[in-house]
Amino acid sequence: MLSPIGDGDLIRRGSPELRYGAKQDPFEFGDDHPAARLRLNSTAFREFVLPKDPVEQGLRLEKIWQHCLLRRNYRSAYPFKSDRIIGRSLPACEMYVSDLTFDQEI
Repeated sequence: MLSPIGDGDLIRRGSPELRYGAKQDPFEFGDDHPAARLRLNSTAFREFVLPKDPVEQGLRLEKIWQHCLLRRNYRSAYPFKSDRIIGRSLPACEMYVSDLTFDQEI
């Protein structure tokens, strides 16, 4: 879920420590700007992503998804902690694991 605690209020009132004014668009800042973290907030999503045209929405969602990690494998339960296993609904496959170790003298 997107919503760092308290960041919805920061979007509305601004934050001097983040160099962010009230109602500024956090997607217009560079990725290294302190206020860029405000993109990962449901308030920012509603106010600065949803009202945009589909192309701009996609560009803004890309900035959000860069910070999200979804990890699933064949043994993962879906939904979490249920008896339904993802691998049961997927076609069979073979998986190979290569353990590559490198010595210091390359």
